[in-house]
Amino acid sequence: MLKLKNGDLVHVPSSATLTLKNGSYDASFMRLLEPKKLLVTEAPGKGNRVGVLYDGVVWYVDKKDVYSLGEEDE
Repeated sequence: MLKLKNGDLVHVPSSATLTLKNGSYDASFMRLLEPKKLLVTEAPGKGNRVGVLYDGVVWYVDKKDVYSLGEEDE
């Protein structure tokens, strides 16, 4: 099981969808055209979205589309 924490560097593959939030609403969507290495800013709690820093803005991506670049805790 992937355990993420704020400050982790993660791999997000091409074609993953990033969501920009406006309060509690999804304001905008973007699909990555190429894979990216992004910084986790908000680790998932009970939800399935991870906050990542992309182009200076916090976007959200489904946890299933996030892969660890470091060692995994077992």
